[in-house]
Amino acid sequence: MAGAYLSPVPSTSLATNQQLTDVYHLLAFAAFGGILFGYDTGTISGVKVMGDWLCTFGHRKSDAWGDCYITTSQESLVVCVLLLFSLPPIYDADN
Repeated sequence: MAGAYLSPVPSTSLATNQQLTDVYHLLAFAAFGGILFGYDTGTISGVKVMGDWLCTFGHRKSDAWGDCYITTSQESLVVCVLLLFSLPPIYDADN
């Protein structure tokens, strides 16, 4: 086997339906990541810096009002939850 050439291209030139399905799933996953990033930076970024919101849903750094923060995990959860709750009206609009 030493020196054997392994071609990255399948032996047949036509892709199977399963391969195409896998590619479409990968593309959909990548597109969903882009949607989350764009939604985060465009819409939610203004809310994430509001002092009242941070102190209500985040952690306090000190006893001073407005000196609050949220963790990266909490920030990711907020973005995902807001996006998930905005999807059902899209499917309902068809009816």
